[in-house]
Amino acid sequence: ERFLSYTQKDCEKINAGKQPQNHRLNQSQINKVLIQKAKQGKKVLRLKGGDPFLFGRGGEECEALQQAGIPFEVVPGISSFYSVCAYAGIPVTHRECASSFHVFTGHRVENGELDYPIMAKMEGTLIFLMSMKNLEQISKKLIEQGKEEHTPVCVIQWGTTSKQKSVTATLKEIAQKAKQA
Repeated sequence: ERFLSYTQKDCEKINAGKQPQNHRLNQSQINKVLIQKAKQGKKVLRLKGGDPFLFGRGGEECEALQQAGIPFEVVPGISSFYSVCAYAGIPVTHRECASSFHVFTGHRVENGELDYPIMAKMEGTLIFLMSMKNLEQISKKLIEQGKEEHTPVCVIQWGTTSKQKSVTATLKEIAQKAKQA
């Protein structure tokens, strides 16, 4: 909202923001608006939080613009997967305990299954974005596939904002603790 306050008064603003289970515009509609406004000769800015290509559908928007013959520029943002962790004081890598990290979406298109047997064997930091809805299932499946139930876990909501909340627990307890918080 603060960034939008810097726009010119005559700037048309179309809110295409998405909240879980509440999309003002679906992705197809967003693509159509981008193309329509550009074809009207307008300068169009699609302002997104974080990195538009990391689970952000920026790639789909670029494909639609390219197919419509509309030139575009991408200005990358800083991904939430490491900025939120850093803001909470959690390094995604550390010489003594995590030499790698792996980033996953916490939900899949049409509820496709994540590859839990492989994920449970991975070393390093496992990061699940947009996973609150499926937190209990993710925890349960990782434990079933061999991940130690006492693995430390942190759930972060509203990362890098004044509303940020963090909850820490073990993998076995995190879903319940997050619900309580």
